[in-house]
Amino acid sequence: MAEERDNRPAGKYSKADKKPFYRKPWGIAAIAVSCLAVLLVGAACGVAFGYQGVYPGVSVEGTDLGKMSKTQVHTILEQNYTGQSDELGQVVISVNGEEHDLDISQLGAAYDLEQTAENAYNYGRTGNIFQRLGQIATAAFQGKDLSLAISADENQVKASMGGVIEQIGQKVVEPSYQLGEDKLVIDRGEAGYEIDPDELTSLVVENLNQGAAEPIEYEAKVVEPQPVDLEAIHTAVVGEKKNATLDLAADPKGNTISPSRTGAEFSIEQAQQALDATEERYVEIPVEVTQPEVTTEDLQSKLFRDTLSSSTTKFNAGLVGRTTNVKLAAQKINGTILNPGDIFSYNDTVGPRTYAAGFKDATIFANGGAEDGVGGGICQVSSTLYVAALHADLKIVERKNHSLYVSYVPLGQDATVAYGAVDFRFQNDTNYPIKVVAGTKGSSLTISLVGTKTQNKQVEIETTTLSRDPFQVIYKDDPSLQPGETRVDTGGYPGYKTQSYRVVYIDGKEVSRTLENTSTYKRVDKVILQGPAKVEEPVTPPATDPTTPETPTTPETPTQPETPTQPETPVETPEQPTTPPEDQQPGTGGENNGNTTPPAQDGQTATTP
Repeated sequence: MAEERDNRPAGKYSKADKKPFYRKPWGIAAIAVSCLAVLLVGAACGVAFGYQGVYPGVSVEGTDLGKMSKTQVHTILEQNYTGQSDELGQVVISVNGEEHDLDISQLGAAYDLEQTAENAYNYGRTGNIFQRLGQIATAAFQGKDLSLAISADENQVKASMGGVIEQIGQKVVEPSYQLGEDKLVIDRGEAGYEIDPDELTSLVVENLNQGAAEPIEYEAKVVEPQPVDLEAIHTAVVGEKKNATLDLAADPKGNTISPSRTGAEFSIEQAQQALDATEERYVEIPVEVTQPEVTTEDLQSKLFRDTLSSSTTKFNAGLVGRTTNVKLAAQKINGTILNPGDIFSYNDTVGPRTYAAGFKDATIFANGGAEDGVGGGICQVSSTLYVAALHADLKIVERKNHSLYVSYVPLGQDATVAYGAVDFRFQNDTNYPIKVVAGTKGSSLTISLVGTKTQNKQVEIETTTLSRDPFQVIYKDDPSLQPGETRVDTGGYPGYKTQSYRVVYIDGKEVSRTLENTSTYKRVDKVILQGPAKVEEPVTPPATDPTTPETPTTPETPTQPETPTQPETPVETPEQPTTPPEDQQPGTGGENNGNTTPPAQDGQTATTP
């Protein structure tokens, strides 16, 4: 088969006629121009880079140094600037756009003329070929004025960076919040700068040595704040309100305040929506807020400001054992502090009445009467405290009257105690702490309750005697006594039943009248021992002789007897109850526990300032 041939005619665009560009006239011309340019640039570089003086157009502080040798430049600089280093003052440092003036005159700074000459000579001689040519061209066509190089003590410069960082540096502000009366203001925070003192020092020293133009630019690392943590804010903010109180666990003397807290509640979901809806730094979130009744500042200014009440009773200081017990119990309760809601326990505060604790024997109530026992007298302290608590209008939690009446407080206002059995307790139901202040002076016991008054309040205790059962006098023979001799064995105690009401006045107006207590005191008869009556010996009549009896006469007719008169009814006046002997008076101790003591014949006062 014959081979086919391409019989198409050759056109002007046929492959057979296409030549390389370098064989074409215009290609040859382009190559020639390029080679010439390379030769010219090479020649220019040779001339420029081989130049031995300062490049034309270079100056220092306005003095033209172009074409001068390094030695000539140094000579000119010495002529112009020798001895002028004392004129050095401020240089400007810019950190992320924030400027600060640095006084280099205090940093051992001086003009470095040799370095300045070196800088002038080296302009156009550093960097790559394109950078060098660019500097040479800039100096030649626009001029390049350099600053005098300055040498400074690097250690002193570094030491000064603290003030620069403090003035210019911007610390990152982390997110925070502020709780208001009805809103929560969230601060997203603000970015800050992280400045490296060593890096900034090196930059300043280098720029001073190079005579660089001011300001000295430093780009600090930007530090962004943490994202807003709504969960953490919710945990910290949301909760019940809390009044300021005293931290008695850490400081029983009451010198440390546990701060108040505002109660609040808000929705995390709504808060997040509010944050997402704006780019503003501060965002307000609606909050349900409850404020405390007693703030930290309020408690600081009003703590123990007022005397709520004071009660004073008398005792016989001559009764040594009883007086010792009264003083010791008063010392033990003195200084006791109650936070709002706290309950005072007399037994817990005074502790067991034992010889080891310092208590002495004195008269107590036991076995239906009075006898000696350890701790006698301490019920006078509990009763005096009870009166003070009543007049301070505090809540009485536990109180029991004595089995027999006592004379140092009014009926219905006594409080007996027996360790482990009967306690006296009251509660601080005010909004402020209360302190018990107790002490004795002479034959007086005074207990005051110190706290904070919020109202002009007065309290009166009104007691009504529902019944009275006078004691009887009973005589008992005592063979140890002489006939006609008597001795009081047991003092008499009348029985009573009373009701006491607490009447509260505010600004002089009665606002409440409530039953405080009903007290029953049993009767104890007075027993007097007497010696047995003297027995008379019988007398024998003398003997007589028998005689003949006389003949009886005729009796007279009797007359009508007179009608006897009505005999007089004897009048017997009941014996009035007498005050028992001093060592048998109703006491202040507990009952049936060896911790009771009778009082002396004395009175009681209670005041509410």
